[in-house]
Amino acid sequence: MSNDQRVNPDSHDLSFHEPGSEEERSDGPRPDEGVPPASLHARPGRISGGRRPGFKRVVLATLLLVVSAAGYSIAQSLREADWLLALVPQQPGGAAVKDQAAAAPAPAPAPAPIAEDPSELCELQVFADQPGGETIVYLTEPGRLPGFRPGHYGNRGRLTREIVRQAVLLAAREELNVTVRDASIGDPAPQGRPTTAIEVAVIWPPEKTSIRLSRGQGAKREVLFERTLRDNPRLNDYLTLTKNAEIASREGIPEALAKIGVKSKPVPKPGAGQLPAALEDQLLKMSFLPQFAAIRQLHEMIRTDGSSPGRLHGLARGYANLGVLTDFQWDSAAQAYKARALLYAHRDVNARPGSPVARWNRAYAAAMVGTHNLALMDLESARGFIKDMAESLRPTPPAWVELIEAHCHFAVDKLANLRGGTVGELGSLLYLMTVEHPLNTDVLHRAARELIVANPECFRAHHALFEVGGVANLHRATLVAPHVLTNVVPQRIRELPGLPDAVRETVQDEVALTKALDDAADPAHDVAEPSWGALARMIRETRFVCTYRRLDFMANHWNVPAGGYWEEAQSLVADHRFRPFLETYARVSRDPKEFLAFVEKLDTTNLGLNTSVMQYVISTRIPKDPKPPYFSISPLLSDWNTHDLALALLSYRETYAVAYARKLLLVNPYSAYAMAMLVEHDWGDAEKKVDEWRKKVGDHPSLIGALARRYDKLGRTDEAGVLLKRYIELSPDPWAYQLMAEQEKKLGNVARWKAILDEYLAKAEDHGLDHAKVRVEIAESLMAAGLYEEARPYADAAAETWAGWAMQTAQKCAEGQQDWDAAEKWAHARAERYPVNSGYDWVEFCMRTGQGQRTEASDFTLALLKRFADRNDSQIAIPRASLLMAKGEPGKTLESLQRLVKAEAENPSGHHSAYLALFTAAGLAGDQKLLDTHAEQFINQYKADSPKFTAILAKIREAIAKGDPDALDQKGVDMLIEETPAANRVRPALVVAAYFAGAEKHEKAKPYWEQAADKGEPYYWWRVIAESQLDSRNR
Repeated sequence: MSNDQRVNPDSHDLSFHEPGSEEERSDGPRPDEGVPPASLHARPGRISGGRRPGFKRVVLATLLLVVSAAGYSIAQSLREADWLLALVPQQPGGAAVKDQAAAAPAPAPAPAPIAEDPSELCELQVFADQPGGETIVYLTEPGRLPGFRPGHYGNRGRLTREIVRQAVLLAAREELNVTVRDASIGDPAPQGRPTTAIEVAVIWPPEKTSIRLSRGQGAKREVLFERTLRDNPRLNDYLTLTKNAEIASREGIPEALAKIGVKSKPVPKPGAGQLPAALEDQLLKMSFLPQFAAIRQLHEMIRTDGSSPGRLHGLARGYANLGVLTDFQWDSAAQAYKARALLYAHRDVNARPGSPVARWNRAYAAAMVGTHNLALMDLESARGFIKDMAESLRPTPPAWVELIEAHCHFAVDKLANLRGGTVGELGSLLYLMTVEHPLNTDVLHRAARELIVANPECFRAHHALFEVGGVANLHRATLVAPHVLTNVVPQRIRELPGLPDAVRETVQDEVALTKALDDAADPAHDVAEPSWGALARMIRETRFVCTYRRLDFMANHWNVPAGGYWEEAQSLVADHRFRPFLETYARVSRDPKEFLAFVEKLDTTNLGLNTSVMQYVISTRIPKDPKPPYFSISPLLSDWNTHDLALALLSYRETYAVAYARKLLLVNPYSAYAMAMLVEHDWGDAEKKVDEWRKKVGDHPSLIGALARRYDKLGRTDEAGVLLKRYIELSPDPWAYQLMAEQEKKLGNVARWKAILDEYLAKAEDHGLDHAKVRVEIAESLMAAGLYEEARPYADAAAETWAGWAMQTAQKCAEGQQDWDAAEKWAHARAERYPVNSGYDWVEFCMRTGQGQRTEASDFTLALLKRFADRNDSQIAIPRASLLMAKGEPGKTLESLQRLVKAEAENPSGHHSAYLALFTAAGLAGDQKLLDTHAEQFINQYKADSPKFTAILAKIREAIAKGDPDALDQKGVDMLIEETPAANRVRPALVVAAYFAGAEKHEKAKPYWEQAADKGEPYYWWRVIAESQLDSRNR
């Protein structure tokens, strides 16, 4: 395999290397294979070769000596200290090392100490002797990820990081029975200063993952606990990682915490407590509020009454649900919740390795987390355990087991049939997740809508609806989701058990509500987990996504100004860390330095693939050099689960579809989306596997849709036709009808072609402008055959959507029928609705056809151009000047055209056009002195480039000098025009006509106006001037 095939699909930097297909075996990738040694080992900020060192003293150590021995400000300093890494001298490598060795055979001095990656470090702060004698531990967020670090997809995965971080909190919570708070989910820090603090390091080079707890700095550092949790290069080996992290939470971490003075409380004896029916019902409601409430209740039950398998299962499922329901947000809370789910599920499996119930529970957690290979393994293990058990002892699987298994097998038909009953919302969510890719499909639209009908507070379903796209769908979706957040969620919050009165009083004011929730999270008043602050974070992050989606829809899909909406919405996201990004959609005019400051301070810790659009906006708005390598960061922070790999495949499918599809199949060999991408992009290999894939996933729309397109390209139209019919039954998308219709058209079956498209219009739901596009396709085809009357209903119906391209087709059809009133209506509407792209269409119609209200169209266009009065470029100045000349007011253009001549001095083409407009205006205005002066300048500058035109200008100057327009050498002028290439004759004719017209020699001007009005002239505005002069003389 060539080196270019091994490049990381996501880094856009050749220092980031990706394992090739040879390494993508069942045992996972080998991150070091195919990577140049200097790139793999001599990393910035690392000592190359040998055993990984511990935390080293940093360069410029005096800057960090201000950190106290207790480490209170470790995290705060690290989050701002990544710039120090850029100052670290790099290790010499390659030939340089050999040269040094040859010159100095004595042992080399120890390398300079270097800084550790801030993104690997966070701080566990201990607050002892809190009210009621409580001890509280608070885990800060990790530091910023330096963008220049080389790596591989997922080798800074947030799920890996959180599994390790959450194991520390699990030890404190379950083994020591102390209250914990976690910054990554929005828990605020306790009041006051911590009693002590230790550094928590999650160290994960590609070859392993380790945890280290330590206190002190540099030579005074004391390592309290250190253990390797994953000792292989398989980045997707969450089984080993979670198993060992859970063991460490019971054996090792608690002792380390006790050593630093974390006072434990008696842990209630484990029991056999089952989940109350009401709590079980809550866990089946697919929105974040019931999950949040259920988890708080479960933690309290364990804290006061002891753990049990049932309670562990409830926590695993609740956290797994919460992770899925928030994974559209732009922070790392979802990864923290998913990590907790896996850890709690593993806790029971480690305690009861032969229990099928424990395996079902872990399968649930793994399926929701997106580690489907683990879920499938556990489901199979559970079957084996049950088979070996006496029939009387065999447990009955919960109703959700069948749903989980169907989801992991991408069995869409089975899932569709299983939805309903007590597990209806869960079934609907799993069905949605099974058909989620590709986007823009009718089956996804229906799945999202059905779940929203069942539970309007499921913002995961709202997010899926956003992803479907379509103007009509997005218009509704981007209004409904924030409406639910504003009007429904507060009422649900009011009903939460244990809600403080101070919070209840604020539920109708979202800003006050989230502030009150943060205040209520103070563990001096409430030790429950997750804290009220975590709920505040969920609300803020959901609001941010809703606001972004509406702004993006208005600015980029609806193409209307978003400033008004931003004025209404901005107070709700005023304090959000990404607010400056939202302001770019509202065209907020701010000092560019403010945006640069936002970019420079941007916390890169959690820039996952959800934030790709923000990274793109940043890349287009900041100087290209230097450009922060944000696009290298998201893939590193992504996880080896179905959610992130599907996003990566979606984002990079044009260039790296094969690499990501193969990764996705490692995580789930039943991924129909991955199969579809390989059919699209690697048919040579995929063709051999199609039969096997069809047996695995049956008629999953992702796969059969891709196969239909592939077979059509190969000319296997019969096979394609069968698959298209089946696909339409599952997801009646326009592309499928269009492809099936096109097959008939190629065979000459035009009637059948039209019948298929008519069937689509009659049966399929319109999510946006899909129906309009199909109607335009029909109308254009009929018009090409001269069938304007038959095309008219389709064209008019499409135009009623007010899409610019649809109105253009309707105008064309009306013109073909010589229905000038209707044609003008659509031209006017297009100019009025889309002034930036179609502002000239009305006046163009009037000038071109000689029909319509030319004066009104001209006035409308001039009024439109006044909006851009501050612009002095040819796209504005020349149309404005042309319309004023057409109105008989050339004198009003002279000043702006002279400015344009100066402005376009460095652009020869624009300079010529500016001069031509000025010559014409000066001639029509009778300002022969101005015409003479600028003609002289033009001749001096462009005589060599435009000999014929400058010769004509020289003859005009001679006539001006004589003070007699009749003295113009018309015979010589006509000869020069005749010798000018046909494509360029309009321009000299325009100047000669204007000179004669300004001198009241209209009969002499007329033939030149006629020549300038030639329909072959590509620049429309010269014709506007000429035609208007001819029309005025005729009138």
